[in-house]
Amino acid sequence: MSKPELLAPAGSPEALLAALRCGADAVYLGGEACNARSTAHNFSRDALLQAGRACKVRGVKLYVTLNTMLTDGELPQALSLAEDAVAAGADALIVQDLGLMQLLRTHLPQVKIHASTQCSVQTARGMDLLQRLGCSRVVVPRECTRDELAALVQTASIELEAFVHGALCVSVSGQCLMSAALGGRSGNRGNCAQPCRLPFTPSMSLKDLSLLREVSKAPLNQVASLKIEGRQKRPEYVAAAVSVLRSKLDGTPSPVSEDELRQTFSRSGFTQGYYHTKRDREMFGARQKEDLASAELLRGMRRLYEKEVACVPVDMLVTCAAGQPIRLTVTARGHSVTVQGEVPAASEQGALDEATLRQQLTKLGGTVFAAREISVALGEGLWLPVRAINALRRAALGELEDALAQIEPRRAGGTPYQICADGTAASRAPMLWLRFNTHAQMPAGLPAGARIFLPCETAPDVLRQLGAQVSVPAGVFGAHEAVLQQLHAAKAAGAQQAMAHTLDGVALALAAGLTPIAGEGMNLCNRASLAAVIELGVGGAVVSNEITPSGLRNLQREIPVGAMVYGRQRLMLVRQQQPAELVDRKGIKFPVCMRGDCAEVVNSRPLWLADMREKLPAMDFAVMSFTTESREECAHAIAAWARGEACGGEFTRGWFK
Repeated sequence: MSKPELLAPAGSPEALLAALRCGADAVYLGGEACNARSTAHNFSRDALLQAGRACKVRGVKLYVTLNTMLTDGELPQALSLAEDAVAAGADALIVQDLGLMQLLRTHLPQVKIHASTQCSVQTARGMDLLQRLGCSRVVVPRECTRDELAALVQTASIELEAFVHGALCVSVSGQCLMSAALGGRSGNRGNCAQPCRLPFTPSMSLKDLSLLREVSKAPLNQVASLKIEGRQKRPEYVAAAVSVLRSKLDGTPSPVSEDELRQTFSRSGFTQGYYHTKRDREMFGARQKEDLASAELLRGMRRLYEKEVACVPVDMLVTCAAGQPIRLTVTARGHSVTVQGEVPAASEQGALDEATLRQQLTKLGGTVFAAREISVALGEGLWLPVRAINALRRAALGELEDALAQIEPRRAGGTPYQICADGTAASRAPMLWLRFNTHAQMPAGLPAGARIFLPCETAPDVLRQLGAQVSVPAGVFGAHEAVLQQLHAAKAAGAQQAMAHTLDGVALALAAGLTPIAGEGMNLCNRASLAAVIELGVGGAVVSNEITPSGLRNLQREIPVGAMVYGRQRLMLVRQQQPAELVDRKGIKFPVCMRGDCAEVVNSRPLWLADMREKLPAMDFAVMSFTTESREECAHAIAAWARGEACGGEFTRGWFK
């Protein structure tokens, strides 16, 4: 069985060299926009071309990140960046936005698409839908357990990439609005301010992940790729992590100890809690004084990559005959080049011997090449100066490097993405969709025509009695079969629709014969993403809570489209048991709603747009989402929406600034 590839972060050109020289099989990096690490060094177009050449020469794969949520106005830029990545020889693009996936299939059909971990896909059924959207690989959530990953290895239709070292976000990736809601810096758009690392009660700062001792065992040794987090980390961190994991995978002594790896970067040490299903307070930690790398340690890590590493075996065939220019053919990875040098002179004394010729040809220090087989055909009584042999070798290796770096041309197809005028928005008053955490919250006398959504775990008799539709948990993970049975029961009770925040929920709804409704957790905010979910069978869509009013106006209405207009927005999806509320350093309380083994951390204040009804973009439905409210509070909010009343307490305007 082949070993998984070792995939390293490259947040800067120096980090790229560290990854290449310490043994990475593949690297991932971002361009100047549309990537989830906007504060990393990142790569200009010219730097990207140089990075592509460095990877091609060494036979290392290059993956370029385009892994942010995108607006319609940003999609042309994203496609242009994708073209730059292809020109640089990128082996795949790492993508979050479902709309960009849709466009890449027609615009750059030959490029591979890897679904970012921000897609939040946790099940094989969800991965089937990613494959339909053109993806060949998915980065699985860091929260998956060993047993869940083992099941995915057996059932997933596409390649799996798993994080094995680096920082852990407390929220499931792609399901976090904390930074956007509290500071206006969106994690989904590459600008997370990491508010979860600030003091909370209880703490939300997780230790870093390290599965070093697991990578040679199943199921990790059965996935396609083992990924190191860290595009914002220093090159010494990349060198240390790659060196340790390379040695572990190859079964060779490591130049870096586990303790040195911890000192290079950690937060109170490491955790394997998610993987081993030990989701307790031992997983949490923050940077301590003893976690800081010493200058001496960093110097040692720099020595790991300061010199070029001979990593490309090369075969040589040299022919030196009387009256003909000396010829050298060099071959590596199926590429061969032949160069000619000077014509040897006749010499009865001091003639060139085979040992000298071999010695000069194998002087490859400072290059990526290592001599393997050398075949020599040398006539008698011939002489060449050493400088001529050295020049011959340098010329041959230079041309071989150019051949190895050659990029297969891949042309863009289809028409460029056009930004259209405002879509055909509904002109009538929007329908009212009411989403409750429990049927006990529902007040009597709901508005006529209001559509009710209750959790899919609600008793079928209750669903039937209330004529309710259902919602699917955003955190499904290993409970997907139980959720599917609940959806089948809901279907039998008369439900027709299921609101889902991930592709897992969409797939489960389809399997149960229900029409999926894309929830706000699907992060839909452009026309292409809407078209993508329509293709999958979605029958309605709640747009992202981060969409702008103009973005909502632009969405065409092939299916009903709406937005959240009231409720405590979900700020995090946490696969941890949590208390009833989290308290930040200012004493602000954030309620927590448990669903299965996941906690939904919601905003401290509700979104309130009732008094702005006339200014809102036209939409087909308006979602009021009730989480912690009592029945009386729900009744008050519904009545206030109908009357267009202002909020009497603290509130947020959310996406409508």
